[in-house]
Amino acid sequence: MRRALLSAVAAGLSAAALLTTGIAAASISPSYSVNGIGSAVSTLEFRLVGNGAGSTGGRLSWKAALDHDLLSSDPASPASVTGGTVNVTAHGGGPSDQLDGVFTGGTITFDPALSSTRPCGDQVYDVDATAQFDGWTGELTVRLTQSRVGIAGRCFSLTTRVSGDPGLTLTPTPVDPPPATPPPGGGEF
Repeated sequence: MRRALLSAVAAGLSAAALLTTGIAAASISPSYSVNGIGSAVSTLEFRLVGNGAGSTGGRLSWKAALDHDLLSSDPASPASVTGGTVNVTAHGGGPSDQLDGVFTGGTITFDPALSSTRPCGDQVYDVDATAQFDGWTGELTVRLTQSRVGIAGRCFSLTTRVSGDPGLTLTPTPVDPPPATPPPGGGEF
């Protein structure tokens, strides 16, 4: 009797956990078109902030610190994404969902077709970065446009515009099932 009661309680708690997870995930869209602004805070890091519209109607606010190798003006030699953080807040019909993650890899590739050919003109980079959140995997696919100006023979980046559609794709990370419990008695005959 006690074993049956404990099993019923465990089943009820499991169902409640699944229901709660389903409700929380309901406000997170599978993908978002994103826009934002930012700056190159060093030769190895962009700081970005923006918002977005979800594929299922939700809204998104986000910020990122995107660490990378030195940027190259050769599309055949993209810079590697070396780390950084990303914070996402999804706003759906109910409470907001906060996802905090880290960049785990990717590339930043110079786009000569969209970049200016004049000295100190705008430079455009295509970003494809992977992020890992608690329970989610993300893919940030955006275009960065650096507005630059020349002063005393040197080029300086003024601002960075960010856009992508879809710019952020979120996929739930599968949960590994618990290991099988051996039958009573060790399973030997």
